[in-house]
Amino acid sequence: MQGRALGGCLDCLQCFFGTKYDNINNYIEKHKEEGTIWFMECFEKATSDIFRYLWQMKNAGYFKYCNGIIFGRPLMVREDFDISFNQTVKDALGDLNIPIICDADIGHVSPQMAIVNGAILKITSENGKGKVETYLR
Repeated sequence: MQGRALGGCLDCLQCFFGTKYDNINNYIEKHKEEGTIWFMECFEKATSDIFRYLWQMKNAGYFKYCNGIIFGRPLMVREDFDISFNQTVKDALGDLNIPIICDADIGHVSPQMAIVNGAILKITSENGKGKVETYLR
């Protein structure tokens, strides 16, 4: 998958949804030719919260022109109803029919690879191993 990087910590991102600081749809439209790759991770939430945040993002059009999503390992997740983080992601976003990678080395759990918002990412994954190429342009 390849596209412009967009994302961060879901615990923080959700605070901006629908506020005057939410400029996501303009950003997505501006970069629709390249598409976006969302990168997210979670510090401390329940799977029910995560499902709601992802549902809200999907229904607000945040995944329009999305070429893929990469999730880091969450630090502290309460698995409501015995549903894992990865299953929650699949349940919330599986119908997007785009590549979704979970358990990446980003976020609050070591090792913590940095991803630059706005950079062009080219991500390849095979047999549980991945490679991220970053282009700053």
